Amino acid sequence: MKIAGETGPALRRPARWVAVGVALLVVGLSAWAIVRYATELRTAMAGLVSAVRGPRLPAGFASGNGRIEADKRRALAVITQRESEVRTAVAGIAQRQSDRRRADAAVAQRQSSVERAR
Repeated sequence: MKIAGETGPALRRPARWVAVGVALLVVGLSAWAIVRYATELRTAMAGLVSAVRGPRLPAGFASGNGRIEADKRRALAVITQRESEVRTAVAGIAQRQSDRRRADAAVAQRQSSVERAR
């Protein structure tokens, strides 16, 4: 004998099937909406990405995130090093020119001594 309002196994089964049916219906409708509106969704997302990124740059221009500054510091260090090497080379050239003038003077003195000896 059943009492009114009592839920037994016979009444629980249809509720489960209804819940499963509703879940399947929601999943199916969601999948259909995604397939149906995928192009519009892609267009909307592209517009959102463009809005976040800002205006596009003309051809030949690039955008960065601060790495240029780091590269600029490194480039300045290389330039400073090369300038130091140039100054060292110029000093070496000046030294060699001085050595040559001394050698020319020594040769001239020897030639003068040879002329006097003749």
